[in-house]
Amino acid sequence: MHKTWRISAWIGGIYALLVLGITVYLGYNRPVVIAEASSGPGIRQKTATNMTGMSENAEISLQKDATGERSVYIPVEPSILPEQILIQDYYANKCLVISLQNTGKDFYKDKAISGNTDTIEKAVFVPGEEKTDIWLQLDRVYAYDSYLENGYLKMDFYLPKEKNDRILVLDVILPDEVTAEVTAEEETLLYQMENKLESVLEESGIKAYHTYGKDGRVSEEEIGELITLVDADFYVGISLSTDSDNSESFGSLVAYKGDYFMPALTNAAFADLIEKKMVTAISGKAGGLLQAQESIWEDFQIPSVIVYPGYRSNSAEMSLMKQESYQRKIAEGIAEGIVDSYTKIEDAKGSPEG
Repeated sequence: MHKTWRISAWIGGIYALLVLGITVYLGYNRPVVIAEASSGPGIRQKTATNMTGMSENAEISLQKDATGERSVYIPVEPSILPEQILIQDYYANKCLVISLQNTGKDFYKDKAISGNTDTIEKAVFVPGEEKTDIWLQLDRVYAYDSYLENGYLKMDFYLPKEKNDRILVLDVILPDEVTAEVTAEEETLLYQMENKLESVLEESGIKAYHTYGKDGRVSEEEIGELITLVDADFYVGISLSTDSDNSESFGSLVAYKGDYFMPALTNAAFADLIEKKMVTAISGKAGGLLQAQESIWEDFQIPSVIVYPGYRSNSAEMSLMKQESYQRKIAEGIAEGIVDSYTKIEDAKGSPEG
């Protein structure tokens, strides 16, 4: 009986080791999705060094050994974990920055990026004390998926509309670019709102491409190019109202481009949908619609609005907008208006007159 027990225990031990080995193997070799960073200063990790002006020995060689699918393979330290990788996207600059912790300073000196590297114009690495940054200058704007597998960071690139049917450009407009001086706290607040909205839109199947670039908000010309490259359906700006004469002014308003017309959805109708849904979501005051001829959207041939959730000159309203739960309600209201706008356009296309 004891002998039978010992044999059973021995077999059980071997089985447990096999299960453990398989589990460890799968844990190290299964694809792990890498999350993207959020946008905005103080939220998005900043990297001071630019692509230009780098010495030649900082370049990473590109080894094209595949065609067809736009997939590239970036070697990484074998011990690196998914949470030690941060991907920052600067869509309007056609640039990605991949920050890797737990990576030796000389690791990329003799490494190459392989796969279908036609998507990459240049790759450089910037070693630091705590991390190494890889800068990828792309040939255009791409959507992408990223995975950690078998010692490589695999990146699959797609044309934006190959991955997402519904796309918009999301833009933070600092109040000093419109009306008044802005504080760093207010700038952070706007980017927090943008990130909340980007997250809620993603939950609704809508991809938002932000306009935050390597050196801050990009130029109006670059925003227009981004709209074209991603084939955006809408442009949505976010800003703050101000009233220097009355610190008690409050409420939400939406500005729209008055000279653009789409039969299925005029700019005024687009703005109205967003304002109504946002005001309902926050149980706020509707400040109305503002027809404006903003220079930033002079050449935008898509429905375009700027949303003002509240007044920076009203301390009580500013306190509300700093609350995460209130920001979420703002985002949900704007997103609901955008979803309803898509529905109106798609319904019109499907009708006999569309």
